[in-house]
Amino acid sequence: MSSVVIAGNTSGTITLDAPNVAGSTVLTLPTTSGTILTSATTQAGLPTNIAGNGPAFSAYRSTNQSFSFTAWTKISLNAEDFDTNNNFDSTTNYRFTPTVAGYYQFNGVVAIQSTTSVSRTIVALWKNNAQALRGSDLPISAGTQVVFANVQGLFYMNGTTDYMELYVYAQGSGTLNIIANSGEYPTLSGFLARAA
Repeated sequence: MSSVVIAGNTSGTITLDAPNVAGSTVLTLPTTSGTILTSATTQAGLPTNIAGNGPAFSAYRSTNQSFSFTAWTKISLNAEDFDTNNNFDSTTNYRFTPTVAGYYQFNGVVAIQSTTSVSRTIVALWKNNAQALRGSDLPISAGTQVVFANVQGLFYMNGTTDYMELYVYAQGSGTLNIIANSGEYPTLSGFLARAA
């Protein structure tokens, strides 16, 4: 096997090795300046607007959570299926704070149960402690019925201070519970769809 070794101006070398298979391999470089990506390339080394291996997570609530009527309540997502960049806080604030700037897709689902009829149950994504997007707005027509509410949206996150949380709201009276089922719900998941 033959190699081509290119020496740097001051130190270091680049070695191009021919493959150990019969036949020819062609490496075509662009006619303009650019960057060649390798298996060692990190998110920071990718070209603009490429998601690559950006953060992704899936968090859930492991036990039921009660909440009150006519008040927005944050769902305490205290467990994780995965968190590729350790950006989800499942112990204190129950929020996702990505460290890579870009556009993120978020998906949330909640199961809500009430002992009485409920006129509205709403799930929403909150960005930076403010409601950013409402999802399902459903009634509960009979006591002990379970309704599933969901929300999804694409948001820009600045990679430093922006964070996302999952909230729920209901109108009515009686006892309300967010029902937990082995990581299936309630959940909040998200991933970097496109870097900034």
